[in-house]
Amino acid sequence: MVHPAGDRGLPVVKVAVVIPTIERVADLNGLVGFLRAQTSPCLELSLVVVQNGPVSQDPHAGEIDPPVDRLIRRAEYLGSEGGFFAGLDVADPSDRYLLLDEDATLDQESFDAMIAACRAFPDAVISGSQNGQRWWVGPCASGIGTEPVLVTRAPWSGLVLTPAARSVALSSPSRYFFLWDDYAFCWQLERAGIPLVGVPRAVIGNRVKTSESATPWRAYYRCRNELLYRRDVGAGGLARTLLMRARFAAGAVRRGRFAVGVAVCRGMVDGLLDRRGMRMLPGSAPE
Repeated sequence: MVHPAGDRGLPVVKVAVVIPTIERVADLNGLVGFLRAQTSPCLELSLVVVQNGPVSQDPHAGEIDPPVDRLIRRAEYLGSEGGFFAGLDVADPSDRYLLLDEDATLDQESFDAMIAACRAFPDAVISGSQNGQRWWVGPCASGIGTEPVLVTRAPWSGLVLTPAARSVALSSPSRYFFLWDDYAFCWQLERAGIPLVGVPRAVIGNRVKTSESATPWRAYYRCRNELLYRRDVGAGGLARTLLMRARFAAGAVRRGRFAVGVAVCRGMVDGLLDRRGMRMLPGSAPE
């Protein structure tokens, strides 16, 4: 895609930003405000927000200020993969597609580092560093310097896709619904021969820290989707994973967390039977 030259003779990069939201309005407005403040003549941004699930009872729900270019409303919760893919599906044709959680934070230096990496690696998917931590999977896992490095797996938020990577995403959904779906997508990139480059200088933060790591619905998807992932990518270790999850379920029951234990057992069964998609809503307990 050819664009007019911006300042310093650099071509303009057209970036579509996709942000799924569950109505954390203040967080979303802060992120949108940061992106709207980008005024570089070398950059053309369009913002797509996906209302991912029923509108909350918040009286300010849906009030995005400043406004975005496109707001997609979906009555049902689509999960992490589904929310991003719904936005990618309607985004205007662009040079790059930046995926961000609604509570993502990044400073100007980090944002500039991501755009610079897009120029330096035109055929690669770019990933920001999550909170400056080693959340990447790959050769750099034992030590991250300051220069971009090839990685193999990365979280959704902070990925900057090429048009080819967008096509891979929309044509190969994992249908995991929640958790492990980002790693499944990175595996699809690997299969398609699209490199994934981690940029340590681009630090993606998160305003919200979940305290629900051991709730029944999270336990279910964590168990089920790890099994699906290991089957899909041929990662091995299926028997060991089953044993670890069974021990976790038994321990949860001993501690009086019966619903969590049942959710893990259900996740093991559904993972083995290749049952995908939404089978337990966030906040629910297994039936």
